[in-house]
Amino acid sequence: MVSRAGSRAVAAALSCLRPYDPVADRGGALAICAAVVGLVAASNDGSGWARAALSTDPAAPSAQTLRTCVDRWNQDTMVSWGSMSVRISIRGLGARERSVLSIPEPAERRCTLSLAGRPGDNSWICRIGDSGGYYCPLVTSDGMPPLRNRNGRTDQRGVLKLDVPLKGTHATPPLSWQRRYPHVDGFILPWTRAGKLRPGLRFVVTERGSCGFGSEHRVPRSAVRCVDSRTAAITDPCFPQRRNFRAGDVAACGAPGDTSFIRWVITGRF
Repeated sequence: MVSRAGSRAVAAALSCLRPYDPVADRGGALAICAAVVGLVAASNDGSGWARAALSTDPAAPSAQTLRTCVDRWNQDTMVSWGSMSVRISIRGLGARERSVLSIPEPAERRCTLSLAGRPGDNSWICRIGDSGGYYCPLVTSDGMPPLRNRNGRTDQRGVLKLDVPLKGTHATPPLSWQRRYPHVDGFILPWTRAGKLRPGLRFVVTERGSCGFGSEHRVPRSAVRCVDSRTAAITDPCFPQRRNFRAGDVAACGAPGDTSFIRWVITGRF
């Protein structure tokens, strides 16, 4: 069960109170939601992973710990990335990265991927959350540091393979949500074909407002972003019961790997 305090934490993290860090892309300035949903520990499922693979030791992580980072990425089904050059490591964010991203505890050492079309290009950043799902908050790499010291590559399906295999390591077992639920880009697809919330998933709070396509995160194509009708706060991403959604429908808003969602009552489209 999710406590009342936990419900409030989910709502606060997923339904941001103000935008932050305008980031320019081809279409102009973007206001990325202040809530970094991918790093919210709203789910109870990922705590075992956090203890086992989140490194706090300043020394170099073990080969098995890095293998876990790779395996979690592949288990998250990160298909939207396609073929990219990658630097994967366990680290905090650098000063330049922090100047572009507002992420809780940026100095914390976590599985972190820098991705670019080729070495030397500006990089995107993905960080793993406590649930074991990777969160990739940028739709543009403008202002980010160039990719250096590549140590892996993703294929056309987003599957990550290191340039040099990690000898003496073993495969990391999938987390329970990865085994149980269909998921894409780290996000659980919450609805059945009949438009019912999948068994084992839960709503923790209800919000309402209009929604539209154009999520500002790397998410499945079915995702939308929604605007609170009272505060104008953006919640992103949300997954409507049906793609051709309309007023009165419900969307489920959540973070990568989380099994707890905001129940969003859609009041219109934008």
